[in-house]
Amino acid sequence: YVIALNSLIMTTEHYRQPEGWTTAILILDYVFAAIYTIEALIKIAAHGFKEYINENQNRFDFLVVIIAILDIIVVSVVTANADFLQVVEVLRVLRIARLLDRINGINAIRTTLIASLPSITNILFLLFIVMFVFAVLGME
Repeated sequence: YVIALNSLIMTTEHYRQPEGWTTAILILDYVFAAIYTIEALIKIAAHGFKEYINENQNRFDFLVVIIAILDIIVVSVVTANADFLQVVEVLRVLRIARLLDRINGINAIRTTLIASLPSITNILFLLFIVMFVFAVLGME
């Protein structure tokens, strides 16, 4: 439920939102990051770090926690470079991916996509070559 609530809060962010809402989202972001960090620490305390990190889902959760902590640090330290902040904020979407890890049907689709990446890479490379040839022809 926490991940779904976090996702819902993230979707309410919009252009020209009131300053109070921006502050509320920032505070809730800190709260969710704290919840994820506490969850990771409890799992590490229960299983030990080596056993915790051996499971793929826990690795991903740990990555999300590290990114959340880095996001908080960057947002609190860097205020001048707004473009850099936007890149860091995109990484918040990884929190939604945690929810997708818990759905079995999505896991099957993700596994299939990962298995097909080498073939997709070849097709994308071929598409790039075709587009490059037509771009060169179009310039003449």
